[in-house]
Amino acid sequence: APGGNHEAVFDVVAMTFGDTTAAVDYTGQTYTIQLPEEDYQRALSQGLVYNVAVPIKKAGAYQFRIGLRDAATGRLGSASQYIQVPDLTNRRLALSGLVLSGTATAAVQPNAKPDLRNREVSPAVRDFRQGMQLQYGYLIYNAQLDKNQKHQLSTSVRMFRNGQQVFAGSDQPFAANNQNDLQRLVVSGAIILGTDLIPGEYILQVVVTDALAEKKYRTATQWMDFEIVK
Repeated sequence: APGGNHEAVFDVVAMTFGDTTAAVDYTGQTYTIQLPEEDYQRALSQGLVYNVAVPIKKAGAYQFRIGLRDAATGRLGSASQYIQVPDLTNRRLALSGLVLSGTATAAVQPNAKPDLRNREVSPAVRDFRQGMQLQYGYLIYNAQLDKNQKHQLSTSVRMFRNGQQVFAGSDQPFAANNQNDLQRLVVSGAIILGTDLIPGEYILQVVVTDALAEKKYRTATQWMDFEIVK
């Protein structure tokens, strides 16, 4: 493009499907982006992270699908993910989806040869390497408060491969410090992916327990898949 930038034009369509083949919600738009050389080279190796908001009218289980068309080549790409939208009106404990990202744990030496193992892992791709730091974040909704306006929450993390548990963290008390909304708590954490973890597909699961809630609604879980690559 003029000025030395690299330009791309692409169409994005996002849909949600319920228990039928008909689309429930839909959004679509055409975008044009321009990248300077440094950002262009980064995009070639790491890709571009695109955020799209799709309104969901009611709680339930959905399949989310997204498609993208490159205007310059006509090439198409698509992806899908099953999601669960909680009903927040019943005031029961619920969790948002998990967002995963990561960084290399070792410091990068100045003027060192570029190494893809040291790149940041985006929430869209979720491909990690052994020894990297996996960072996760999510929201806790409708946690109960005691008479002193305090929570009694605990969280734990588990990891599975091929249905078998390969890691189980201990229960950790969660202190809701510096939170703007006590009914919408922001949680984050990180684990180091051990060098003994073989490449393949994994699932990270978080478990939240609310000691103040009714017994049958005391626990909520959420999970997200990721991959360890060579």
